[in-house]
Formats: sequence, structure tokens, C-alpha cells
Amino acid sequence: MHPERALGALILMIVAWFVALPSSAATPAVSAGEIVVVDDFASRYVPARDIFVWLPEGYTTDRRYAVVYMHDGQMLFDAATTWNGQEWGVDEAATRVLATGAARDFIVVGVPNAGPERHAEYLPEQPLRQMTADQRQTFFATFGDDAERLRDALRSDRYLRFLVEELKPYVVRRRRLPVDALARHVARRRYRVSAGDA
Repeated sequence: MHPERALGALILMIVAWFVALPSSAATPAVSAGEIVVVDDFASRYVPARDIFVWLPEGYTTDRRYAVVYMHDGQMLFDAATTWNGQEWGVDEAATRVLATGAARDFIVVGVPNAGPERHAEYLPEQPLRQMTADQRQTFFATFGDDAERLRDALRSDRYLRFLVEELKPYVVRRRRLPVDALARHVARRRYRVSAGDA
């Protein structure tokens, strides 16, 4: 990929990421299923945060469940707890999908963003490493007053390690999910990426 195209693609991705900012730490209410809150989940890689686990109606530890990990977790379930009064309706959508039998049973793990440092965790580091110093400077300039703070705070590689090495094993242990049988997916508004065996 040409460096100019990479820079353009990154700028477009950043603009899209401005959509979801953090909300208060209130427990979201759901219209179906149940929310379990893991308070102040500590990490070696990223700042601690609450984690929201949605369990479908009839959830039991005797069954096998796939896990969908979703970023911007504070936006998923309850408009009353979001910064903009809007939610993604994940509990309603998941309930409808499960009711049709179109998907195997699953739970949703909502991972709230890092607030003002949201971009530091979601902005891919690898494409930036491939840019020239001038291209990086131009790219970070698009963030205005936050440019220097963001440049010095990038941690998306560490965020991925948090998901794979800390959060996923925790969820598997707590929810008694079979590690080798899990379908693992990472989802974000408008973006869905299979996490494969990571």
C-alpha cells in the first residue's frame, strides 16, 4: 500500500472512531438477558475498567457458548448510561438472533473504551510504524491539541494483549466456557473482525 493511501485510510478510520466516547460507570439495564459487571478489571497492559458481560435468557454453565467481544462496551445496552443517550441495542439484537436459531448460543463481553485515550487503544500501531516521520507528523496533526498526547500514548498492541492474554482467559474461566470449542469474535460498530485463534 502506498504511504499516502495508508495515511488517508487511517484518517478516515479515526474520524469514524470519534463516534463513541465514554459514559459513566453506571450498570446498563437490559430488556432481555442479564448484565454481569466485572468491576475495575485490572490489566498489566491498559488502564483498569469495568467489563459488561451480557448473558442471554436461560444462560446456564451446563451449555457451550460462543463469545462476542465488543469494543466501546459502554454504548452497547442502555441509552440511559451513554454519553449521547443512544445505544447500539445489542441485547435486543442478540435476543432476536438467538430466537431464530440462526446462530449458536453466545454471550457478549462489552469492553468500554479508555475515555479521552480511546484512540490510543484503537488506532493501529503497525501502519504508523511504516510511515515516514513526515507522514506520521502530518497524521498526528489532524488531532489538533491532542496530537502530542496521542502520539506518546499509543497502546493498541497492548490493548490486543489485554484482550487475548487477560480478558479472554478470565471470561473462559468465569463462564466455564470450553477454550478449544469457542468461536471467538471481536466486534465494533460497523466493523466485525474474526479474532481467529488469538
